Amino acid sequence: MRNQFSFSALTTVLLLTFWQPVSSQNYFYPDSTFEADGFAIPQFAGDDRANALAIQPGDGKLVVTGANGEHCLVTRLLPNGLIDNTFATNGYLTFKFNNTPFDTEGTAVALQSDGKIVTVGYINSGTKLDFAVQRISP
Repeated sequence: MRNQFSFSALTTVLLLTFWQPVSSQNYFYPDSTFEADGFAIPQFAGDDRANALAIQPGDGKLVVTGANGEHCLVTRLLPNGLIDNTFATNGYLTFKFNNTPFDTEGTAVALQSDGKIVTVGYINSGTKLDFAVQRISP
């Protein structure tokens, strides 16, 4: 019985020593300056998937890659979450790696210091997946 009391007392001391009350300052909330509600859901024709994001140094624009239907998709958002309509055509670019007739998808994106965008992904021929890289000039 004495060991149980010691363990219980020790547990209570530890809890009181390390326990801190939870306040609203310990939680994160959506940023209302980003697309007014903290969420950006760009609308493109077809089914869309976002797989990777890179932040442009200097201006904070977001470059996103993924898929639009069976095409690779690259889009750029302004720091406030709105589509950057100065990027490509209407703010996004769709393409097929190497103009293949098969499904393609971007899975990673990197930004070069000269403004070029490198997208990595794959070509899905139905029987196998092929690795693909494409560089996009500004």
